[in-house]
Amino acid sequence: MNTKRDIWICSLLGLAALIVRMLLISKGPFSPESLNLALKAEQTVDTLQLQYMFGTGYPLTMIITAAAVFAGRFLGIDDPVLSANLMSVYASALSVPFLYLFVKRLLDVPAGIITALMFALCPIYMGVSVYGKGHAPAMLCGFASLWLLAKYLESRDAGQLFVSALLIGGMGAARVQDMVLLMPAAVMLMVLGNGEGTRPKGRELLADVCIFGITAAVTVVTFHLPFLTEDRRAAYFAQYHNFRQLSVSDLRDQNTALSLRLYRDWFMINFSGWGLLAAAAGLGLMLRTHWRVAVFSLLWFVCPAGFYMIIDTTIPRFFTILVPPVLILSGFFFAYGYRRGDTVTAVLGTVIALLISGATFFNVYPVLAERHRHAHVSEYVQWVKARVPPNAVIIAKDDFIFYEHYGGFETMPRPNPMGADYQQRYATYRERLSDMIRRGVPVYVSGVGLYSYDPGRTLSRYLGRYFEFREVGRHPYEIYHAGELKTVVFEDPLYRVVLK
Repeated sequence: MNTKRDIWICSLLGLAALIVRMLLISKGPFSPESLNLALKAEQTVDTLQLQYMFGTGYPLTMIITAAAVFAGRFLGIDDPVLSANLMSVYASALSVPFLYLFVKRLLDVPAGIITALMFALCPIYMGVSVYGKGHAPAMLCGFASLWLLAKYLESRDAGQLFVSALLIGGMGAARVQDMVLLMPAAVMLMVLGNGEGTRPKGRELLADVCIFGITAAVTVVTFHLPFLTEDRRAAYFAQYHNFRQLSVSDLRDQNTALSLRLYRDWFMINFSGWGLLAAAAGLGLMLRTHWRVAVFSLLWFVCPAGFYMIIDTTIPRFFTILVPPVLILSGFFFAYGYRRGDTVTAVLGTVIALLISGATFFNVYPVLAERHRHAHVSEYVQWVKARVPPNAVIIAKDDFIFYEHYGGFETMPRPNPMGADYQQRYATYRERLSDMIRRGVPVYVSGVGLYSYDPGRTLSRYLGRYFEFREVGRHPYEIYHAGELKTVVFEDPLYRVVLK
């Protein structure tokens, strides 16, 4: 092992990834989830009580973001959103060297460098790296864990196995779903070994797997314990049940052909056709010379891809977890010339890898550049604030947090148009809204607030029978539901709601 060489390579990879991300860091929070993370992290710092996010809670993501908010205050940064965005920037940049160290341990130095560079510029990882989100901390913990696990398989140093288990548990504390989806591949790596050192068998292997799994599970549970105290347990499990209902328990009613087209587009944007061919060729080469790593990479890819396709989700950032194994296969193919000692082939492979990475990066560059220049949703709210009375009430859906934070408005949530009793909920909502307007309360709603999450526009048509929506003006607004790989900005109208 050339420690000095690895230090230089890791430093250059991390610095390059950091510079690119700093140049494209988002101006604002981009989505309600990222704004909520920033505000909950600020609340954690102020109250010294760990807050949880919608879902499993993501405690390590909250702790790291709170640390970023605290450090930001020390450095004169008062905006928690900027601190949260910087957290993702630094965590994602730091994850790149650890991916290099892991792939180098499994394969070789050239494959590690090429894989890390391609991952650093991958569109979806760039997308989740420039605003506050938990994917980068999860990847950082995951790569560090796999690196130490690969080292353990060679050295049999029990301390490395224990720390590796702690780190993959940290991955679960950042994003538990990513840890669960990576765990089968990590266990397979332990079972098969990486071709170096003595592969454990029988009871020794079983002991290793048990120590690894139990330590990881205990780590995850320990991070979640602050949410399970007597005074917080009921609220935590209530929101978690709601999360399960929305995301996992009920499969999405989505056209299969549309889902397949979205999956295809996701792969083409992130890898390109040539990149996928390189991964397929790399798999063929790897099965001949490093079959254990090939099986590990395939399992890493198949578990998350299969799970998300089964539950029929097409949310782009969820698929970030399956990017590394594809790029490991591609990196192995492009490093073929280095293994043969053929300078021409090595240079050609490196150049082609960089060209493919550059081409895919420019698929997402206009999106990131737009979000670096504009925080469209928060700017829209500030535009609304300048045009409505200070006591105005805003009808909103999931963007209510923007109106409350950036505008200081009282918000009025819309009723859910789904369910058997929706007509009764509509009538109750209409009565409440009518009463507010009769009392002289100014009520406003945006086009997004009126029409989003309204299949068949049943709610907007119902309200249209009793209320008139008078347009006040229009201003650019971004549909954040489009995800990290595309931007949809349009002139969203603002309406004053009055009785007919």
